[in-house]
Amino acid sequence: MGYRLPFNDLQAEIFGRLKVAPSQLHPNAMTFIRAYQVLCRYLEVEATISLFFYVFKIQRQKVGDQQGWVSLKHASSKIFKMFVESARGFKERYYVVKPVTEFALNSLYMDRAVILEDGSPQLDAQGEPVTEWVLRFPLSWSLEHFALRTDEYLTDDEDLTPAERAGFEKLKAYVDGFKP
Repeated sequence: MGYRLPFNDLQAEIFGRLKVAPSQLHPNAMTFIRAYQVLCRYLEVEATISLFFYVFKIQRQKVGDQQGWVSLKHASSKIFKMFVESARGFKERYYVVKPVTEFALNSLYMDRAVILEDGSPQLDAQGEPVTEWVLRFPLSWSLEHFALRTDEYLTDDEDLTPAERAGFEKLKAYVDGFKP
């Protein structure tokens, strides 16, 4: 599917929303993310995070109080079918990815406004908002993802914008046109 580093904005947003490190996602989930992006680009549908979490739901496994794998599966819309051949044998191996360029390092972070206790933005002496550099997503496995129920990560039908709803219908019509 052509996964490349650094991750693009949508991929980073997905990892951030799920509160998982990329390595905590099952490889099939990574393939679903890429397939979604490719299909959206092909059909000229904006690939939004809301639409993504409308099309896919979360499947996960936590063993006791330990972190576990997080995977994706299609929602009832069934735009994307499950893989006939699932990734196997990857759990015994791992690798470390280290950013070696300034561009790669910067892709892991984003500027975020510093918010005061009262909910207002902190301002500097010139009245400009103060920002801080924060990670876009976790870099190591975390239990934070498991603090929410799986349905709390998803987008409800009423939360789609009209453009996202039209995009979903376009994706569904295209995939429904395939003969089994």
